[in-house]
Amino acid sequence: MLRRRTLLTAVAASAAAAGMLRVLGETAAAAADVSGTAAPTAPATFDSTATALQRLVRQWADSPAVFSDTPYPSMAILMLEDPDAVHPGDPAVEIRPDGTTPIDAAAAEAAPLIPGIMSAGFAFVTWNGAPAVRLYRAFDDIKDFYPDLQRPMSPTDALATGLFILATHESFHGVVQVGQGWGRDTVQIATEYPGDLDRTLARLQVYVAASDALGAPDDADTLLPRLARRVTDWSRRYPDDVVLRREKDIAEGSAKYFADEMLVAALAMAEADGQPAMTDLDRLGILRAADPELDIADTFDYLITQGNRGGSYLIGSTVGELLRRIDVDPAPGFRAGRTAVETLLEHVAPAATVPPVDPALRRRVAERLSEDDARFAPHIDPVVATWQDPANPVLVLPQLFEMEFVGFPDESVEPDFSTLGDYLVRAVSPFVVTVGDLGQYAPVPGSSITFTNAAHLAGDVEGMHRTIVPLLPGEHRVQDGVLTIASATIEASITVRDGPPLLGRRTYVPTTDSGPGPGPDPRPTPGPTDTPTPSPTDTDTDPDAGSRDGAAGGRPTGQRPGRAGRLAWTGAELGTTAGAAAALLGGGVATSAWARRSARRSAAPDQPPEED
Repeated sequence: MLRRRTLLTAVAASAAAAGMLRVLGETAAAAADVSGTAAPTAPATFDSTATALQRLVRQWADSPAVFSDTPYPSMAILMLEDPDAVHPGDPAVEIRPDGTTPIDAAAAEAAPLIPGIMSAGFAFVTWNGAPAVRLYRAFDDIKDFYPDLQRPMSPTDALATGLFILATHESFHGVVQVGQGWGRDTVQIATEYPGDLDRTLARLQVYVAASDALGAPDDADTLLPRLARRVTDWSRRYPDDVVLRREKDIAEGSAKYFADEMLVAALAMAEADGQPAMTDLDRLGILRAADPELDIADTFDYLITQGNRGGSYLIGSTVGELLRRIDVDPAPGFRAGRTAVETLLEHVAPAATVPPVDPALRRRVAERLSEDDARFAPHIDPVVATWQDPANPVLVLPQLFEMEFVGFPDESVEPDFSTLGDYLVRAVSPFVVTVGDLGQYAPVPGSSITFTNAAHLAGDVEGMHRTIVPLLPGEHRVQDGVLTIASATIEASITVRDGPPLLGRRTYVPTTDSGPGPGPDPRPTPGPTDTPTPSPTDTDTDPDAGSRDGAAGGRPTGQRPGRAGRLAWTGAELGTTAGAAAALLGGGVATSAWARRSARRSAAPDQPPEED
């Protein structure tokens, strides 16, 4: 069953990814009469949403002009009513660039997933031999995450516009990037904690310069070289940022560029059908993800506070459009592993000088970073301190964002996880800190764990995504094989066994074994360079093997990570991006390749989705 809260979290992230989240209330309020046309008051129906959505999807037919070799002209959207269940007689339609066709809702819900692609509130499926995206009209909360889309469109059509952005942007990840073998949709970089003012400003100035150039095309000869200089200064001063952000800048920068261009063109096409006309400011506002008449510090607020994440979307979109304006197709560069700014630097020489950073903007960024550090500290600092003492054991779970893929026989205990933030903290490298809520969940039968604003670590362990919970002595105990946690943010009672050491720390992992389990006294903790390899008989080092093996769809034994002969959680098998970043920073920071798109569990029981 799809959890509404999980979906809300995922779509909120997707909205921020599309760059539409930060629009001040007065802007949205003033949007109702952009063209002098009164907004209709009638609520949207399934049919009206389908009609409005098809008007926008028509633009997919021309998508190769924006990004070469895209499959969108032959793709479809399968729109159903309810994301939680299919009821007899529910409406469902297939929406293509050339029209809309009623379909059977049950057949659409049963369409086979495209393997290896994650989703949130939607799914990538094969339909009539071609890729399609399945989504749900009943999730009308999406309007709340795209407030500025009501500026050029009426409130009745805001839902359709939001669904169009969701389908276009996310399909680009799944069908274009992953499907064509040049990208992945599971890369994430967390927000740095504590915030670094100069580093944040250097990245922010790249976007400010790109936005300035986008808004003043007549001054391109001056503004494009300034942008190139900002990029050069940022790259030289913070080369680790270039490494840490590369995958994100390519994956999200290209997806947002494509989706924004499609939206502008689609809304322009919809004007011919009597929709409110867009002004030049409307078009520019979509591409800049902000109203160009608002103060820059307010307009870029979420980029300031989430600069490690938001910058990839916005810089990719704005610089991609600038490349098109100088007749350079961004697509070949993205496909070749270059970011939009790297492609730009091939064609634009940096200016000799640039104006100093606006003092008002510098003060604003400093204030926001200080405020955010103070807000995050009560969540992050305790878990970091607990991790830094290697005498403290840790609980290792499947990565919470992927647990809905496992295929639980009892959906009443399927996890409902929502993240409140992800943070890069040098002291816990190579992992990141995640703060989130987890509704009562049973990692193995008869157990339970609940998070309430709980901080924990997350990252790759031997190529698998893992959630790592450091345990304080006064907040946990192990008796008769049962781990009990009682803290202000975590409550748990889980049957566990000893897992292989993790960077010199004792680990507990869930198990279905009814044996005695680990004893209450800690065993000697090996040092960081004294990590044992599992014995030939200890082949099961997959912390979620118990739940997988106990249900249909478990990973075949021969494919389990951590089998005999491999290093036991030493951190030696981190991805190449993380390894490069750690080398540049002396092991200080690393990325984590994991799924930010909290997954809707729709895998067949006998074919669990692949993990990247």
